[in-house]
Amino acid sequence: MKSNVVHFRPNSVKLSDYVFKCGISTIEYSDRYVYLGVTLTEHIDFNITAKIVAQSAGRALGLLIAKFKNNGGFPFDVYSKLYYSCVVPIITYGAAVCGTRSFSCINEIHHRAMRFFLGTGNYTPIAAVYGDMGWKPIIVDQWKSVCNHWNRCLRYDVSRINKKVFDWAAVKGNNRCRNWAFAVKDKWLSLNLNSYLQLPFSYSKLVSDLTDAMFKKHVELWKNDATVQLICRNFRQGNILPMTLKEMAPGVLAIQVSADECRYLCSFVFHKYRSLASYELCRNLLCRFSMPIADELNGNKIMPKINPAIKYTDANSTTES
Repeated sequence: MKSNVVHFRPNSVKLSDYVFKCGISTIEYSDRYVYLGVTLTEHIDFNITAKIVAQSAGRALGLLIAKFKNNGGFPFDVYSKLYYSCVVPIITYGAAVCGTRSFSCINEIHHRAMRFFLGTGNYTPIAAVYGDMGWKPIIVDQWKSVCNHWNRCLRYDVSRINKKVFDWAAVKGNNRCRNWAFAVKDKWLSLNLNSYLQLPFSYSKLVSDLTDAMFKKHVELWKNDATVQLICRNFRQGNILPMTLKEMAPGVLAIQVSADECRYLCSFVFHKYRSLASYELCRNLLCRFSMPIADELNGNKIMPKINPAIKYTDANSTTES
C-alpha cells in the first residue's frame, strides 16, 4: 500500500505497537513524512529537514554558478539579485517552522555563494568573507519567514483549531518545554522587540525592526572577531602591504576611514591585484558602508582609472601581480 503511518514522538517514547489496518491490509509505520516538500521525521529532527533543504539549495546555487561562468561573470548587484531570487527562497521554504535556529549545512550554502564570487578558498576566515560581501547572515532571512508565521498565528480567528493549538502551545512554552512559540518569544525579548509579543502591530515594521536588530548584532560580533581586530590594527599601523585582498577589505568596514585613506587603499588594492573584482569590491564595499565617501566614489573622483595597457585578471582571480 502507498499509505503509511508516522508516530511523531520524542526520542524517549517508543514506537507505538498499535496495528493500523485498511480492510485486511496492514498499514506500515514510516520514519518520516514529506508534507508539501517539507520533510518531517518521526522525532521532529529538523537537522534532517535542513540537510534536505540544503541539498535542494545547493543544486540551485550550482545552476547560478553555471550561468555566472557561461556569461563571463556578473556584477555584484546582479549576482546578489539572482542569489536572493533563486536560492534564498528555497532555503526559507519551510523556515517558518524550523528557521528559529541556525544550521551549519544551510550556512555553508550561504558561505559557498560568497566564496565563489570572491574567488576565495575554503580556509578563508568567515569574517573576511562577510566583510567583503556585506551580505546579511542567512539566519536573518529564516527569521523573516518566522515573522510571517507569527503574524498569521496571532491573527487567526479564535474559532479555528489552529488558533486554539497555538494559544495552548504559547502557554505551555517555558525553559523546560522549548517549543516554537517559546523560541519566538525568547527571540523578541533578546532583541528588545517586546511590542511584537501581542497585537496590534505592523507586520512590515516587525520585519524591518527584526532585520535591523539582527544585523546590528551580527556587525557587533563581526567587529569583535579576532581576525577583524588583527586587520584593524595592521591597517591603522600602516602594515597593509603584506596583506592579501581578502584580508584587507574587511578592515574598511571595521574602522572609520578618511577620504585620503580610502583613496590610498582603493588605488593600492586595484593596482596591486590588477583585478576587476577588486575594483568592484572596493567600490561596492565603500559605497554601502561609508556614505560620506560614497558621493566621491559615485563621481569617480578617487577611484583609480582602468589602464587599457594592463592585462587584468578575471572576476574570480585573486592572483597577486
